[in-house]
Amino acid sequence: MDEINQIENDVMTMAGGHFTPAALGPEGFAAIRDRAREQPDAYLDAFERMFMGVRFNAELHAAIVPTVFLDQLRDVAPERVRALAASLLKQYDAVLVIYDQFPDKAMLDQQLPARTANYLIRLSEHRRELRRLLEEK
Repeated sequence: MDEINQIENDVMTMAGGHFTPAALGPEGFAAIRDRAREQPDAYLDAFERMFMGVRFNAELHAAIVPTVFLDQLRDVAPERVRALAASLLKQYDAVLVIYDQFPDKAMLDQQLPARTANYLIRLSEHRRELRRLLEEK
């Protein structure tokens, strides 16, 4: 596997929602984490290329957990992580305009298709986590 494919696979694993020692085994988890921390710019570039800008897909973002990925690199590339988190937050805010205007979030599943309501709820949770990441020093 070439380096770019390895990095993209690692990024997908880290952001995919199961990036834990329990899911990957301690050695597998550490290997991916260590590769990312040794090359934070390459991993952050891959994340940006895969999930942001013109490639932003709200349904995909509802399925991934970007803050898990960003948290792993926050101390080795703090400014870049903050910039990506702020950019993602703007994209989430744009997608969640309708969600934010719903007075009773519990009624979402009655007003929207269940799949749409579920991904809006997940994006809202991710947005809350991005805000937390941006507020932390």
